[in-house]
Amino acid sequence: FLGKKANIPRTTAYSVLDGLVERGIVSEEQEKNTTYFVINNPTSLFRIIEEERKKTDEKENSVKDLIDLISPYFQSKNFSVPKFQFFEGKKNVNNMLYTMSKDWQSAVLKSDRVWWGYQDNSFVDSYRGWLEWYWEMKQEREYIWLLSNVNKTEEELRGKVSDRIIRSVPGNITFSSTIWVLGGEYIVLIMTQQQPHYAFQIRDKVFGANLQSLFELLWGLTSH
Repeated sequence: FLGKKANIPRTTAYSVLDGLVERGIVSEEQEKNTTYFVINNPTSLFRIIEEERKKTDEKENSVKDLIDLISPYFQSKNFSVPKFQFFEGKKNVNNMLYTMSKDWQSAVLKSDRVWWGYQDNSFVDSYRGWLEWYWEMKQEREYIWLLSNVNKTEEELRGKVSDRIIRSVPGNITFSSTIWVLGGEYIVLIMTQQQPHYAFQIRDKVFGANLQSLFELLWGLTSH
C-alpha cells in the first residue's frame, strides 16, 4: 500500500522503512498477519541525537588513547614515516626509472656508493634502453653489485660496464622480481615477469638499512 502511495517499488519502501526502524524514528508492530509501521513521538529524535553523541564521544576517546599510544614513536629520533608509491604499466614504470634516477644516484653516492639488491633478467630485457642510458651517466666509483638468476643476458654483459658486478644466487634461493636498495633509503621493487608490469617504491631509512644489511649478507655468501 505504501509503495503504491509513494509510487516506488515495494522492496524499496520496505528498505526505507527498515532503515527508519533501525534509527528509532519508526516502530514496527505486528498484528495477526499484518505489519504496521508507526511514527514515534518526535521527542524520540532527541534520544537518537543523544545516542549518536555518545557514540561520537566514545570514538573521540578511542582516538585520544591511540594518539597517546603512538605519539612517543613519532618523537623518537629513529622514527621515520615511510613514503610509498605505486606505478602500473610499462609506460609508468619506464617514466619512474628516468624520473627517479637522479634521486637514487644521489642517495647511493651519499652513503656507501653501492646499488644493492637482486635484478631479474626479464627487467634487463624489458628496460635495456634505460639501463644503457643510466650506465652512461654512472659516476666514477659508483658500484652496481646485484644478485641475479643465471641467464644468457648477464653472461653477454659481463665486464662491459665498469664497476658493475652481477653474482648468481644459489639454486635454492629464488626471487620473482627486481629489488633494489639504494643508499639505505629507497627500496624499489619492479615486477616484469607478468603483464602489466608494475613497481613499488618505498622511502624509509629504517626498512632500507635493514634490507641493505640482508643483501650485503647474501652478497658475502655468493661466489664471484
